[in-house]
Amino acid sequence: MNVRVAALSPTLVRLERQGPRGFEDNTTFMVVNRTSFPMVPMQQNGGTFTTAFYTVVVTVDGSGGASATITMPGSAGPVWQGNLETNVSSWLQWPAPLSAQVYAIKDYPRFYVPPWGPSPASSSVDPALASTNGYDFRNDMDGDTYIFLLGTDLNGWHQSRKEFIMLTGATPLVPDFAFGTWFTWWLALVHRGRLRARSSAGITTVYR
Repeated sequence: MNVRVAALSPTLVRLERQGPRGFEDNTTFMVVNRTSFPMVPMQQNGGTFTTAFYTVVVTVDGSGGASATITMPGSAGPVWQGNLETNVSSWLQWPAPLSAQVYAIKDYPRFYVPPWGPSPASSSVDPALASTNGYDFRNDMDGDTYIFLLGTDLNGWHQSRKEFIMLTGATPLVPDFAFGTWFTWWLALVHRGRLRARSSAGITTVYR
C-alpha cells in the first residue's frame, strides 16, 4: 500500500501518500515537529488500522489515489471521510469552537527547508540542491494529510489547537525594527495653538 497511517496521538492522525523518494520523515516548511507526539499503539489488517480511540480504513484506487474513512467508538457513522487529494485543503482555516468535530489539513506543497533558510547556502549544501539554495522539493506529494479530532467540547477543541502548534511550530514574533519609526511622545497641537505660536514668532499666516 502506498499510504502510511500514523496515529500521532489519541486526537491526531496522519495519512500520507508515498512520495517519489518514499515516505517523508524530515521536517517540512509546514511541519517542524512530529517526534514529540506520544504515538498511539495501532494494529493493521490490510487497509484497516485500529487503535483504542479510532479506526482508519484506507482504500487506494487503480491510479494510486487514496481515500480514507475514520470512525470512533460509539459514533453512529464516520466522523471523517474523503479523498486525500481532492477533499482536503492546504489552507489553514481552523474551525470556530464547537462548529466541527474534525479538521483536516494537508502539507502541500511539501518541501524541506534547510537550516539556513533563505540566507545564502552554506558550503555543506548538497550539490543536487545548490540551484534551490538547499530547499528540497524532490519528495513533494499531494495528500500528506493531518486530521485533528476536535471532539464535541471546548477541551477537545483547545487540545487540538495545542497539537497543531506543536506540529507546525509557534509563530515567531516580528522584531521591533520591522515596525519602522516609533513615536513615544506626541504633542497634540490644535489649529488655534499653531496660530499663536506663529504670531509670537513674528510670522504672518495668510490663507487663500
